[in-house]
Amino acid sequence: MKITIITPCYNAEDYIEDTILSIINQCNDSLGNHYIEHIICDGSSQDRTVEIAERFIESKNDRYKSIIISEPDKGMYDALAKGLKRASGDIISYLNAGDLYEKGSFISILNEFKQIEVDWVTGRRILINEENIEIRNNLPYKYRNNLLLSGVYGKKIFVFLKLPFIQQESTFWRKEINKYINLNELSKFKLAGDYFIWSSFAQKDIDLKIIDKKIGKFKIHDNQLSSNRKSYESEVSIMSKKPNIFMFPLILIDLLGWIKSYKLSEIKNKKNIFKKL
Repeated sequence: MKITIITPCYNAEDYIEDTILSIINQCNDSLGNHYIEHIICDGSSQDRTVEIAERFIESKNDRYKSIIISEPDKGMYDALAKGLKRASGDIISYLNAGDLYEKGSFISILNEFKQIEVDWVTGRRILINEENIEIRNNLPYKYRNNLLLSGVYGKKIFVFLKLPFIQQESTFWRKEINKYINLNELSKFKLAGDYFIWSSFAQKDIDLKIIDKKIGKFKIHDNQLSSNRKSYESEVSIMSKKPNIFMFPLILIDLLGWIKSYKLSEIKNKKNIFKKL
């Protein structure tokens, strides 16, 4: 199988190399005869982003092939839509400049997609700082399609309590369900394109499988689009339906499940720290 990773970017010279290397580093012997296609969609950067990316076009690893598209675009999701049109892999994902993949994580992904009934997969939710140090790591509890379509995930439910987002960096899908994404509509989004993709799958009642594996890592750094939470929620609210009263028992049940998953993850993380000491 071939995995296609799309990286939309603009003026990302400080981050692009680490992201590329985290993809190339998946290409060890355990990858077998599987291949990686990396499509870098650059919005005509004014810095050294393209120059850095071009160093890896002639990668010594014959399981990795990069394609660079550098031209003006209308934003991240316009760039992503271009990449999805070019994608030729059996499995698809996208990773923004600065974000990383856990070493060896593609083996876990490939193993999951060997199962015919699996079309959409996500792993642990991992957050790292600018020094690539892990500052959060938890296993998602559950994602329900009806709650996803109601725009519940990521919104505050009670005071500070909320059902967390799907972590895009850890999420992969089979190419066959790409047809459910309206790429022309996707290209118009500024912030909530990930929600548009997930809701496109949820509308077709495709269940998201959660696996207890480290896959992708979201890096916190200055000037990233995800920091604009209010504008993101505004775009989501335009697409989503309001949750009905019958959903609130499910939301409460899931809140408790998520709280438990966080506590279990904290215990597991502490045990791993003690093992390293």
